[in-house]
Amino acid sequence: MKNNNHHHHHRGRGRDDYEFVPLKVAVGLGWMGQKVNVLGSVVEFGLRRKSKGTDYVYTLKIVDDSYQDPAVAVNFFAQKIEELPHVKSAGDIIQLSHVVMQSYDGEVYISFNKKFSSFALFDAKPSNDFNPYQVSSYFQAKDCAKEFITRLRAWLCSFQVDAGTNKYLLSLKEIKERECFDLICKVLNVSEVSSDKWMLFVWDGTDTPPLNFETKLSDEAAETPLPLQLENPPLLRDILCTFPRVGSILRVFVSCEQFDLHLICSGQWVRLRSIICQVNSSFWLGDLMPSSKLRLLSEEDSVVAQRLRSYNERISSKWGRLPLCSSLSPSLVTATDHEHAPCVTLMDLLTYSEVTGKFKCVVRVISLYPCRAEHFRSPIGKREYRMRLTLEDPTARIHAFLYGEDGVKFFDGYPPIEVLRKKRNQLLGITTDEEEEGSSSNDEEEKNVSINPPWVQCCLKSYYSDKSDTWGSRNYRIFGTRIVDQTT
Repeated sequence: MKNNNHHHHHRGRGRDDYEFVPLKVAVGLGWMGQKVNVLGSVVEFGLRRKSKGTDYVYTLKIVDDSYQDPAVAVNFFAQKIEELPHVKSAGDIIQLSHVVMQSYDGEVYISFNKKFSSFALFDAKPSNDFNPYQVSSYFQAKDCAKEFITRLRAWLCSFQVDAGTNKYLLSLKEIKERECFDLICKVLNVSEVSSDKWMLFVWDGTDTPPLNFETKLSDEAAETPLPLQLENPPLLRDILCTFPRVGSILRVFVSCEQFDLHLICSGQWVRLRSIICQVNSSFWLGDLMPSSKLRLLSEEDSVVAQRLRSYNERISSKWGRLPLCSSLSPSLVTATDHEHAPCVTLMDLLTYSEVTGKFKCVVRVISLYPCRAEHFRSPIGKREYRMRLTLEDPTARIHAFLYGEDGVKFFDGYPPIEVLRKKRNQLLGITTDEEEEGSSSNDEEEKNVSINPPWVQCCLKSYYSDKSDTWGSRNYRIFGTRIVDQTT
């Protein structure tokens, strides 16, 4: 735009002079299809990715003191990834020159045309430094930008970006498979999986819904245990110890070029826009979509504060350590010798400060090995029970062993095979009558059965098997727990 009649600047530079338009004006109908110059603060960032052509594409969302809701998207295209903006910190100021206002589906956005548009990035902190830290090739510094930058910097000192509310927002306890939604969560950790793939560990204080499984009741199938975590190698104990002990931790994959990892420090609350969840090897797994965006939030944000309030209420209640969906009391499938001991989560147990300890947990038994009732006991010697159970709660998953006398208590002596099979099915939540009269146990092995394990309580003790490596050889075993006879 020519700045012939704009009273702010009488420099007489004619054609070179131009004006900045406040976002509130730029999004108005009169500007559609027009080139404008705007300044804004970056509140949301997308994922750099290859477009359908040869270009890289990247989206930022900006606000200014005239217009914050909704933030305005700016779409950038560039032949080289280095030519895209690389924002140093959330809130930084971007100056956009000769960009085009456009609208799609009723939503206004700004299009950056690599042939004639330009950008410059400035630190948001108040200062007299007007040197941009990154500029695009056609950028020309303009004196008139300084007062706008100064004003934006002053405004940003007191501006608090909010999460924005909309109908797509869910908490972890509400997620469904293959449904796109937004999530407000705390990023606990980020790990690089490969050069263009990252895994975010996110948490919001609630529990992901428990999953049902399909499985074969064969020892071969059970010998390869369900994984205890999605990440490989597992996170170091030092990192686990920084995580909350209550509430599920969802793993979210991010696939893109040059992820803006530096913007998200551990402990940062974010709004993830357009995340999709699926079940992967018996775990919930989130994926950011190519169009996903991240917005950094403060703990004072109203939605974040409400999430934290709910969590604090939860952990201060008598039932705070129990899974949200286990109702207030676990099913009556098992009983323990320590009815009045407080319950802890599996994350409490994994992060306990000492190697050895005794715990009572409410868990689901999602797999047993051996799985065939005939093989629960050793075929030789004293024919003692020796089994490995895979246990999970909303916070973690572990293997726990059941040996000898603890097995005798668990199964109430040495009952006949049919009784053991019934007890196993109770634990796994197999409701169909898999063992009809007359069907051999071999038939049972071939069929896929659905399991929906009930929440049960059990006592666990941690121990080590190698004195020279106590943490490395730490294991868990079940004790003081028995399956309650349901037939009476």
